[in-house]
Amino acid sequence: MKRCFLFFVMSFFTVSLWSQKLPSTLKMKDGTIMTGIVRMPKKIDDKIIAFTPKGGKATKVQSADIDVMTIMYANGTTEEYEYIPVFTIRSSYEGTYDKISGYAWFLVEIRDYVTLYHAWTPSESHYDAGSNSFTTTQLATTYKYCRRDGEKAATLISNASGSIGNNKFFKKCAGNYFSDDQTIIEKINNGVYTYKNIPEMVKEYNSRNAHKNLVPIQNKENK
Repeated sequence: MKRCFLFFVMSFFTVSLWSQKLPSTLKMKDGTIMTGIVRMPKKIDDKIIAFTPKGGKATKVQSADIDVMTIMYANGTTEEYEYIPVFTIRSSYEGTYDKISGYAWFLVEIRDYVTLYHAWTPSESHYDAGSNSFTTTQLATTYKYCRRDGEKAATLISNASGSIGNNKFFKKCAGNYFSDDQTIIEKINNGVYTYKNIPEMVKEYNSRNAHKNLVPIQNKENK
């Protein structure tokens, strides 16, 4: 089983859009809306971000006080990020949903009754002077987390990389999480849904279950 997700993803937050200054709107948990420029977190678990409100001075904002961070790009597209608690990989794999590894920033891929979150890490390699070659120490990995309305943390349902066993891990974690929908379970077991088409699976689940007022699985007694 792979090591703690938060440990692996930290490296990604030092490259790409992370740490860049970008136009943003912050919807705070107290209902306040702030528009300005945000410096994206350097690490996935950064507890404080730098923000310059429109017409104001740069300030520090607690990540835990932000409900949704919306990033606006020059081509008119937007992305939403949330700072949320996540269960440990073992907790998700075993279906216990009892241990939280911490809080982290995630991209919102689908927002609905079950919200789908996305993150990824690039591959990493190091130079071995003895062999005069580079050795891959970490494969590029895509992570998918799900969280129902009312659940205390997000659950890992896939951590796919170039290694084998991606679908086995997905079947176990997704099977635990979507156990209340037999149609979804059958499609997972029959290979209709794999780690490669998780968004379609989540959309189908939401279309059938979003209005049933279900008790979140993680909040049931003994969970």
